[in-house]
Amino acid sequence: MKLAAAHAIADCVSPSELNTEFIVPSVFDRRVVQKVAAAVAACQTK
Repeated sequence: MKLAAAHAIADCVSPSELNTEFIVPSVFDRRVVQKVAAAVAACQTK
């Protein structure tokens, strides 16, 4: 579950956005909440 959440967070940063200053998306980015929730839910149904 933690690994799925970590992958979901990492997927919120596109390769074009990735640089030394921007590695982790903002906590205010709504995409993060949606993607992490979906990834964790998918893990729990398996």
